[in-house]
Amino acid sequence: MHDEKAQYIRAALTALRQAFNLPEALEVELTARARLVMFSQLSYIEYPGLAEDGYLWYMVRGIARSVVFDQQFQLQYSLFLWTKGDVIFQPDSFFFEKPREEAVQVLEDSILLQLPIPQLRRLLATFPQIDQLLAHLWGQHELRLIRYSSWLHLGTRERMKAFLTYYPNITERVPHYLLAEFLNMNRNTFSRLLRSIKKK
Repeated sequence: MHDEKAQYIRAALTALRQAFNLPEALEVELTARARLVMFSQLSYIEYPGLAEDGYLWYMVRGIARSVVFDQQFQLQYSLFLWTKGDVIFQPDSFFFEKPREEAVQVLEDSILLQLPIPQLRRLLATFPQIDQLLAHLWGQHELRLIRYSSWLHLGTRERMKAFLTYYPNITERVPHYLLAEFLNMNRNTFSRLLRSIKKK
């Protein structure tokens, strides 16, 4: 398991180094501090709570979603979908030490690297270069919100087409009722549109 974890960490850092100046020594520290974990489909791997009780996750394999619970309307809704190579991170909580508002659920059997937030803070103190990467992740977080909001302003057919373009094989891997919920449409509409679009 240790060799497998080291291999995944090396691959992730190799990809990240194409855009960020990350020191070689970071690989050794991450291998020592991170855990390689496996979860079965529909498991919740993180719940809302204190900032320091959270994690930074790296998706080695699988699909996950971030979920928020609306206290006013007593409704749960999905904000993000995460796939292989994505870093799951709640930047507002990390940078401002605010409570984490998102839960994270895997939507198929998944493998992730898990780094506790206190360990991330220690790494940041040792390797200040990480701050550039974390700032980038914050920006990506905001861009995902903007994209998701723009989808919800589309008609249902255009929304489905945009979704399938961005996630081309996801309907073969994730229960359709969860995808319908993500797209804010009922299951019958989702199924009808999926059949119609795939026929063409």
